[in-house]
Amino acid sequence: MDHSRARPAGTYMPYLDAHDHAQVAKNLFGVRAYRRPVAREVERLEINTLNWFALFRGLVPVDWLIDAMSASGSAWAQGHSLTSLQRRGSDPSCAGRHSLCCGGS
Repeated sequence: MDHSRARPAGTYMPYLDAHDHAQVAKNLFGVRAYRRPVAREVERLEINTLNWFALFRGLVPVDWLIDAMSASGSAWAQGHSLTSLQRRGSDPSCAGRHSLCCGGS
């Protein structure tokens, strides 16, 4: 067993009772945030990337997460996705009004 790649058991918790990618998406991002594009990204992305995006659950609109996840896939794209989230979240006038300003939907 390669212990350099060992992950904490909590990493796998969202996956243990899931029967499909849609259930994993609901476990990671919540039932209210679930959308079919989220399930598609859950199917496409690696576990480390998904756990990183799950950290933003509830902090940014789910549409922003979908956009950022769809742009990820390479080291450059992951940095670009973070920049995109930072840029969208950096305007304090957007607090609580994501659907009205800052490019939110």
